[in-house]
Order: sequence, then C-alpha cells, then structure tokens
Amino acid sequence: MRILRYGARGFISILILLSICMPMLIPVNPMSRKSNGRETVSVEGQLTTNSRNASLFPILHISPFRIDSGASLKPPSGRHLLGTDILGRDILARMLLGGQVSFFIGFLATVISLLIGIPAGALAGFSGGWPDRIFNRFVELFYAIPMLLLLILISGTMELSIASLAIILGVFGWIVPARYMRGEVMKLREMNYVQYAVATGASRWHIIRTHLIPNGIGPVLVSASFNMANLILIEATLSFLGLGVRPPFPSWGRMVYEGLGFLNVAPWIYVPPMVMLFLSIFSYDILGQDLKRMIHSR
Repeated sequence: MRILRYGARGFISILILLSICMPMLIPVNPMSRKSNGRETVSVEGQLTTNSRNASLFPILHISPFRIDSGASLKPPSGRHLLGTDILGRDILARMLLGGQVSFFIGFLATVISLLIGIPAGALAGFSGGWPDRIFNRFVELFYAIPMLLLLILISGTMELSIASLAIILGVFGWIVPARYMRGEVMKLREMNYVQYAVATGASRWHIIRTHLIPNGIGPVLVSASFNMANLILIEATLSFLGLGVRPPFPSWGRMVYEGLGFLNVAPWIYVPPMVMLFLSIFSYDILGQDLKRMIHSR
C-alpha cells in the first residue's frame, strides 16, 4: 500500500509538472499543418508561435496539431515514440497536451467548487434555520437531476471552450464540498471557543472565517481529491461523446474515441490515453485516501 501511495503522489506531481512545463516540451501551435513532407503555417499561427514560444525550446519538436498526411497510422518509432493517428498527428504530443487540458479542467473546476461550496456550507451549518433549509433544498434539487445528463444537454446546445467547460463543472460540483463543510461546521459550532466568540459579539462571518473554516477544512480537502478524479472522468466522458473539448485540442476521452475505429489496426491510438486516464483517477483516489488517513491520525 505504501508503494501505491508513493506512486500516486509521484504520478500527480509529474502530471502537474507536465502541465506547467508543457510549452517547453512541445510546440503548441494549432495552426501548423504538414502535407507531402512540407510544413505550412498560417500567419495567425506564426504570430501565435512567435509571441508565445519564442524563448522556449520544445523537446519533442513535434506539434500535437500538425497534420502529416504521409505519416498516417504509423506505429511507434524513433520519430513518433507512440505512433501517429489517422491524420498523422503525433500520439505522444497529443497525449501530453491532453493531460494538460484534463488537469486544467479538473483543477479549475475543483477550485471553483471549493470557492462556492466552502462558504455556502459553512453559512448553512452555522446559521441553521432558513439558510440551512434553503441549502438542503438546493442539495435535493441538484441530486434529483443527473449531473452528467445536464452537462450533455448544455454541451449539446452550445459550443464550450476549455475554460467554460471547467467553470460549468465547478458550478455543478460545489454541492460535494458544501455538504462536507456543513457537517463539520455543525459539529464545531458547539465547541467552547465558538460559543465564546458568539458571546463576545463576534460577527457571523468573522467566526466562520477565523474559527470554523480553518478547523473544518480537512475533510473538505479530502473530498476535493476524490472530486478531482470524478471531474476528470466526467470531462473524459463528455469528450468521448464529442461534447467536451472541441478539436483541434486533444483530450484523453476524445483520443480514446478516435482510436475505437482502429481497434485492431492501430491500438497505440487509444491505449496510451486510456492508461493515463486510469492512472490519473486511481492516483487521485489514492491521494484522497492518504489525506483522509493523515487527518484522522491527528
């Protein structure tokens, strides 16, 4: 079990570093295209490359967006370590960028859900009365409507960018941290130091900000780790259905879908993103269990 915990921490650390250092690894230029062995870049793409990557030195030297009609469905080789897809795009470069996209969406959605859920849950748990009743009605409403179905309806009616998809996932994901925070606050509000703060006339938000949230944040952070894995899986599901990240940006879910048409011909298209998706979800689950164990041991 210790090996799994260390492995999960290491994988998440690598994923974070890859997301931060992505411009140094691959040339991110969605406008580049290669045909008949010659690469052409539009003026807009060249300006984007010059302004963003002028001082960076890509390690792979292969853009995840570059289409090479002469390298379609090439197996893993020295030039393309994980092979290419039907359009001749490098699988490794696309998988790395897809990891950055998945991590960004999951991380931003988790942060948004925490920013909404923590104060909402703390206010409901400390105030009781009608704020708590309104909170419970919201919880019942959100759980009555399947989140994935609602996201499919929203994605089907409008074209979502990476940021807008993360924001929507975060807005719909605030219930989980809010419920954990509410439960912790309802226990903490009976503590002597909280009762003393109330007796001295401290304001409600002062008590919540200085006494309740800092002491009840532990279980919320544990739930955030599990929620991160869930959000990455939801994003992959939407992309697999063609409703998540839009082309040309890659996503692990989209890459798995694109590889289903070549199950026997080119398994290198869908196996790497499937493995990365599994490792990400598994690692965040292990990390959540590790955090839970650390909090309970205090």
